[in-house]
Amino acid sequence: MPGRALVRAVAVAALALSPLPAQAAALCATPSAKSNPFGSSPCEGVRPGATLVSGSEQCSFGFLYQGSDRRRYVTTAGHCAFSPDPDTTTGHTQTWRPGKGPLVHDAGGKAVGRFVYATMQGQFSDFALIRLEPGVVSNPQMCHFGGPTSLTTEVHNRDVLVHHFGNGTGADYVPARTGDAFFGLYKPDYVYFYGVASEGDSGSPVIDDSGAAVGLITDLTTPFTGNVGVNRLAGHVAAATKALKVKLTLLTAPTL
Repeated sequence: MPGRALVRAVAVAALALSPLPAQAAALCATPSAKSNPFGSSPCEGVRPGATLVSGSEQCSFGFLYQGSDRRRYVTTAGHCAFSPDPDTTTGHTQTWRPGKGPLVHDAGGKAVGRFVYATMQGQFSDFALIRLEPGVVSNPQMCHFGGPTSLTTEVHNRDVLVHHFGNGTGADYVPARTGDAFFGLYKPDYVYFYGVASEGDSGSPVIDDSGAAVGLITDLTTPFTGNVGVNRLAGHVAAATKALKVKLTLLTAPTL
């Protein structure tokens, strides 16, 4: 992954399938993963798909977790924590004591929490956790599509439709998008799908067509072709649980 390891480029073929901005706005009236595979629904605050800013990095919030310490946590890509430029060659894993990690703001500039855990070991290991401050309003329901209804840890080679919501530059007029994982969920830690992603989508949530959480967008393997990389959650959450000594439980929500 070059540069700051942000996902870059737009899949031209997949964009051709997406509606124009005006059409996308019309689709948002009754959002649904199956009937509205694309859309321009707004996404504000702290919830899966909303914008986060840390240092010079703009990324997207992933899924929310409840900690055994009675605090809420939200996922994103690991490289979003290592501003301004992560080391993508040798890798890096770091924990921060509460209140000491990089500060995170929402799209409106409000400070909402700090990083407590991040790992960046190349494209196959790219994950971070933000500990939200008490009193910060959050919503576990993914924008436009809803969910996650559960976490999928399945490994198989069946064709899977996936849905994601992010704030990628150049693709942000249709932030709710659908892609196709032609080769299925073929590995427990990393998969890719064909779809649309660009810089700013890093950390954004991906669900399957049933609403189950698949993982977080972390990279684009080949610029302008739309092979979008996804870091899956179970292994990363287990590692973070061990490092932080906090049990983490996925916060679920119904699909829309």
